[in-house]
Amino acid sequence: MGRYGRSSTINPSLTALRHHVCMTNRIERRRHVRNPARVQGTGVGEDGLSRHPVTILNVSEAGAMAELAADVPAEGHSVLLFGHRLEPCRLVWRDGRLAGFEFLQVP
Repeated sequence: MGRYGRSSTINPSLTALRHHVCMTNRIERRRHVRNPARVQGTGVGEDGLSRHPVTILNVSEAGAMAELAADVPAEGHSVLLFGHRLEPCRLVWRDGRLAGFEFLQVP
């Protein structure tokens, strides 16, 4: 028994609910909804020749987050090939193996 005669075990669903409430209280600044993807793809480097396997973790109308191989160099502009799509993009951020890409508008 815990304090006040209640059981000291923690209800996992209550803990998850508290976590969800805490996470949803922060201000959302994204302009586009992210959709989970988990799709295998290919990143093509600026030179058009280098190719690296990537896993697209989520995708939106304006960009994607991908998991890269550890040895892939960070590059400015590239192309992501995934799910019958060819998206010219630019690297916006990178944190270890994770990277965020912004899709470029092609005229």
